[in-house]
Amino acid sequence: MSLEKTTCCVGFDIGSDSVHTVALDQEGKVVYSPASLMHFGNPIDALREAYDELVKSLGEENIRAVAFTGVVGKLVAETTGTPFYYDSISIPAGAEIIAPNAEYIFHMGSTNPYFFERAIDKEAGRAFVADHGTGTKCGGGSGILINKQIRRFFATEVPVKLEDPASAASPQEEQLIKRKNRGKLQQQLEQIHNRSIASMLDSSKEISVGGRCGVIIQSDMIHLQNSGEQISNILKGMYKRIARNYQSDVIRTRTLDKNKQAIATGGVFLNQNMVAMLSEELGMKITRPELYEKIGAAGAAWKALKEKKGLKFNPADLGLVTEAQKREIRFAPALSSIMGKVHDYPDEKAVKKTEGGLVIYKEIGDRAEVVIGVDGGSTTTKALIADASNLDIIVEICLDTNGRPLETAQKMFGEIRQHLGSRLKIQGIAYTGSSGAFYYKLFTDLKKDPSLAGTDILKDEITCHALGVRHFNKKVDTIFECGGQDAKFTLFNKDGTVNKAKMNLSCMAGTGQSMKNMLDMFGFDFNIFSEYALAAGRTPISDETCAVFTEATVLKLFALGFPKEEIAAAIAYGFIGGYANK
Repeated sequence: MSLEKTTCCVGFDIGSDSVHTVALDQEGKVVYSPASLMHFGNPIDALREAYDELVKSLGEENIRAVAFTGVVGKLVAETTGTPFYYDSISIPAGAEIIAPNAEYIFHMGSTNPYFFERAIDKEAGRAFVADHGTGTKCGGGSGILINKQIRRFFATEVPVKLEDPASAASPQEEQLIKRKNRGKLQQQLEQIHNRSIASMLDSSKEISVGGRCGVIIQSDMIHLQNSGEQISNILKGMYKRIARNYQSDVIRTRTLDKNKQAIATGGVFLNQNMVAMLSEELGMKITRPELYEKIGAAGAAWKALKEKKGLKFNPADLGLVTEAQKREIRFAPALSSIMGKVHDYPDEKAVKKTEGGLVIYKEIGDRAEVVIGVDGGSTTTKALIADASNLDIIVEICLDTNGRPLETAQKMFGEIRQHLGSRLKIQGIAYTGSSGAFYYKLFTDLKKDPSLAGTDILKDEITCHALGVRHFNKKVDTIFECGGQDAKFTLFNKDGTVNKAKMNLSCMAGTGQSMKNMLDMFGFDFNIFSEYALAAGRTPISDETCAVFTEATVLKLFALGFPKEEIAAAIAYGFIGGYANK
């Protein structure tokens, strides 16, 4: 399309997940709307990439003004001296471009949900916002929740290999590698979304995924999966819960006119099934317009056009944005400063380790009498084989559950059978953990008299922790335990019985699982993660409200270029700070 010079107004919506771009000509028609760029915690580099593509397509001389919206857009606009519009302005303004006849806007982005009622004055030829609403802090984060959960279910099916930017020979090559990595990650996540959408088609029943907060929804999903529920049913339950939460947290007590034209906007509606579910929840027809995810960007461009803005954007100023964000970070002392009070008890030296994860501490003869303990956790699944006469540890194995408790248990028992099966005489098995009951039902002969010796048993985690710790060290009177889903505090009486036991508040659910997600995201090896965290000379203070907000803080640190050591320290600080305070 040929354009007159300086006729385009460009809107950038920089949210917590993506950078969206829309350019309008002087009549308000969309002339440029490329695929949105997911920024994976690095919005400034993604904005640079989006702007470079914009200039290539339209020519810098054809850009009259640039305006911003979104959570990151505010800081960019303030630093670069360009116009900024809050979501409450840009979203309804964008409806004038992408759906001018819409009367209701149901918007769900990665972080914030909104509702707008537009009153259209046909005689005056304009529309205005007659009513609007938004959600609470704990009720937000639907887009982040969806991305986290579908990654957990399908990421291993869509592997991605990233290049190391540090290997670049020049700053230009480093930038090129970063852009390639961002593109690879986006391609991976898009494929994961497609698998998620396809999986939902196989859903066989309705299940209730509980919780108003994303952390609690995630925790409930993991417990459901660990109890053997199908992924397709869990995913459908998650989306339905998000629709219900939008109704209760955003729409609230409003009475909607079922005959009004309604649209669904925001990245959450990438899954068309979500449109149908919200339509069912609200009892009205809802459509998804063509530029549903770019409504904010379109609105920012439209406002700049109507207000006759003429301010251009200088990409060189983005360095100032980064420096301004860095100055906002607060720090605590180095984690290493407290190590004098920490006592580490290393594992016994192994005799042999197998490729499948089996760690053998003692060689055994044929028909050794043993007992087995199985802890089916949400993040890892563990088994320990001990001498039945004195509980000396013979073998242990720890495997990532990866959201597939049945397959993990099969792999674990298969490894034990392959290397030790013919030499073991099993006297009994005890199950615990979030998948403990599931495993007990699967692997136990329930027809056997439970009072007989050698019968498998199911025990709660607090009891197992108490017995296990006291067996190895009777001086221990307190346990601080942080698992994949649940965090616990246990205090003993002098005789070894439990005096007091507390579990985490719901806001701290999923701490260990979320921490593992962060380690995987940033390429930390769990076995040496502590070395990075303790090497940091200071500790960036991360939001300890819950795992979702801790992750947001750490992603910001990564985007700002903080060293890997300080990122590791921030991860540890956020999650353990949450444990101490909740």
